[in-house]
Amino acid sequence: MSQRDLFSHFTSFSVQTLLNLLEFLHSDSMKQVIDEMGNFKVEFDPDTITPNDAEAYHNLLTISHRMLKVLADHPEMIAALPQGLYERYAKLHYELSPWGMLLEKVAKGELPTPDDRESEIIKAASRIRSRTLIAQKLYEGESA
Repeated sequence: MSQRDLFSHFTSFSVQTLLNLLEFLHSDSMKQVIDEMGNFKVEFDPDTITPNDAEAYHNLLTISHRMLKVLADHPEMIAALPQGLYERYAKLHYELSPWGMLLEKVAKGELPTPDDRESEIIKAASRIRSRTLIAQKLYEGESA
């Protein structure tokens, strides 16, 4: 048996898997998911969010972060994704990232009461405000 024969099954499996993945990514079902991601709003009360809800939001943040990291490491993959998917992950990450530490700590049960959460809420609000100021400066053409 030649090397080619040994690897032929693996290679054809990999190509077929890749084709199936691309077909799935461009399916109507996935387009629906992308649209739903675009309509998703990050709306929670940081004082009253439950550990289960915090865990769900934190998982979304983690998934979006990982996806953006993979795409940053392999930018050529963006062209293979359905239109709008990258932007939706970026939007999720942008909206959730200031709240990441709060969400993680609430999910772990480290911040059970609103009083416990106050300092993390202030930090998140500060990150949002700083990000907004930097964006305004860049928009005005000034260096931040």
